[in-house]
Amino acid sequence: MKTRAELYGHEATELLRIISMYPGLSEKQLCRFYSGREAVTRNLLSHLCRQGRTRQADTGGYFPYGNGKAETDPGMVRAVWVLLDFIDRAEYHSSSEFPVKIAFFSKGELYEIVHAAAGQEALVTHPGQKTLPLPAHLPGLYLRTKIPSCPETKLLWNGPFWRL
Repeated sequence: MKTRAELYGHEATELLRIISMYPGLSEKQLCRFYSGREAVTRNLLSHLCRQGRTRQADTGGYFPYGNGKAETDPGMVRAVWVLLDFIDRAEYHSSSEFPVKIAFFSKGELYEIVHAAAGQEALVTHPGQKTLPLPAHLPGLYLRTKIPSCPETKLLWNGPFWRL
């Protein structure tokens, strides 16, 4: 018979990785990383909180242990919603450096989710990159690829926006 650690050790490790990379995510967002396993994810979050390895702030966001500030980056939280619309096609994803919030690979192509506040739109207009502004109710978020000839860029964003 397998122990809990053997059954859920990999999921717990991956969940801690996600919480560390994207601090401040809601339970709903964290569950979306594991579509079809929402109950297991909720149980793991509860278990990790009891162990003191993560904590839930008053705002509802989850933070890794030792993160005393517990400040949520709203640009990152919104960028994660965009990533979650691609999560079934993302081969790898990670947080990145300013102005890119998240970088991910899909079908061997690198994509970046960029947050540019009002007046900073120049951050997303670079030669050799194709930039796709996201819908109007996602101000300041852009999806871009470093492969200017990629025909998929225009068709890639087709996810739901109801949650923002």
